[in-house]
Amino acid sequence: MSEHGRRSGDRNDVERMPEDNVGARTDSDWFTNLEYENVLAEISHHFLRIEANDLEHGVSQALQVICEAAGMDRGALFELTSDGSRVTAVHRYGAENPAKAAGKLGGYELEKVPWLMERLRRGEAVNIPRVAELPEEAHAVRTLLEGRGVESLVCVPLFIGDRLQGMTSFSAVEKPASWGPEHLRLLHVGAEILGSAIYRLRAERELHASREWLELAQRAGHSAAWEWHPTDDSLAFSTSTAGIFGVDPERLPRTGAQLLQLIPEQDRERISDTFRRIFSTGEPYLIEHRIEIPGHGFVWVMVRGQVQRDCDGQVTRVVGVSADITEIKKVEQALRREKEHAQVTLASIGDGVVRTDSEGRIDFLNPAAERLIGVTLHQVQQQPLSEIFRVVDENTGAARPNVVDRCLTTRRIVEPAESSVLIRSDGSEFAVRESAAPIITQDGTLVGAVLVFKDVSQLRSLQRRMTHLATHDPLTGLINRREFQLRLAEAVSEAAASTRRFALCYLDLDEFKVVNDTCGHGAGDELLRQLTS
Repeated sequence: MSEHGRRSGDRNDVERMPEDNVGARTDSDWFTNLEYENVLAEISHHFLRIEANDLEHGVSQALQVICEAAGMDRGALFELTSDGSRVTAVHRYGAENPAKAAGKLGGYELEKVPWLMERLRRGEAVNIPRVAELPEEAHAVRTLLEGRGVESLVCVPLFIGDRLQGMTSFSAVEKPASWGPEHLRLLHVGAEILGSAIYRLRAERELHASREWLELAQRAGHSAAWEWHPTDDSLAFSTSTAGIFGVDPERLPRTGAQLLQLIPEQDRERISDTFRRIFSTGEPYLIEHRIEIPGHGFVWVMVRGQVQRDCDGQVTRVVGVSADITEIKKVEQALRREKEHAQVTLASIGDGVVRTDSEGRIDFLNPAAERLIGVTLHQVQQQPLSEIFRVVDENTGAARPNVVDRCLTTRRIVEPAESSVLIRSDGSEFAVRESAAPIITQDGTLVGAVLVFKDVSQLRSLQRRMTHLATHDPLTGLINRREFQLRLAEAVSEAAASTRRFALCYLDLDEFKVVNDTCGHGAGDELLRQLTS
């Protein structure tokens, strides 16, 4: 192509490419138009063959083809930021030093070049044959371009839908230049091809990345995406399903009926009920069931799904995700067994056990506690313990402080040395021994307390009896010699230390031996009991 063909003379005014110039053909420029159409076809075919991963190289190559065909020194593709405040050069051609080019074509704030951006936002391609002759209102654009060594410039906006996404920029830096309609048409159509190709390739790349992320997420979550078409009963799984569940891809079920055969009969009715409901309501669903994995036995899956309908309201497919929760189920079963064992243990012991939250409200009673207090857990759950567990001093009858309240306040075990008397819900009383311990998590959080108490009425009665027998004569009920000596010593000490006075009375039974000898020891014992009473 001749120099004249590349730059068809200087023009001293700022031009916007008229729409009717784009694509216009005359017999005189038929060969040139045909040549440019071949260039456009080459670019189009190039982008049809290119892979999304080769986008960077492909765009730069396309810019090179356009610049060489139209006689441009530089070409660049700019993208608009998401907030619409700045354009950034993402592809470029024509700089010997990439680092130098990055500095020159890095981008700029749109508010600094309103004259240019107003035109691009209106969808107008801007042709600037001589940057030095821009009008005063475009002073900021002239300053910007002169700083980059640009003598002439053509900018073409890139739209996706009705939104400006960026622009292509083609410039001459050796000397001012002007281009004929066929060149401008090449730039305009070439920019549109670039824009649409970039949009398609980036969408493909994002879709591919999304699929990869989905596959990674499914593998990490041990889950599989699927879709089922009720009309033909066809079933399709995501590509990672076989690997996740460790099966041959050929052995995956292809229909809903095949899948149902892998589900235990006792789970099928729940699944059928679920599908009848979602077909009627259209609401999302969640269900857990077992499924037999060939070679691995039964596993538990948690299934989330959603129906999709056509314009007539008919269900066309069901999409969902099935996650392997076998390990979770094993943990749940282990926890359930531990809980059952704990409940059986608590139910079998005779001590009352009460658990409260950090505010002292009841959240658990074992059967012994229900029996001793005279209430049920259902009646008192979430009530303050102090309202149903009322204890008084065994000797004075005064109310005793609640050991759980003290435990929650001090965060320590509280175990009173003295016994208390518990007043039951029906008003009856019995002696109890109580203790409370805080429930503290590993991170030091106080979450509640446990109260343990037991009925010590028989123990107290036995202790009182043993104490009485240790200090009293079993026949007469009078104090024995040891107790008499202790009390006598206490009286002597108190009399010596105070003004209090005591009297000692002595009663002697003469001839008592005669009663034993003549009437027997039984009569003698009875005589002693009557005399001492």
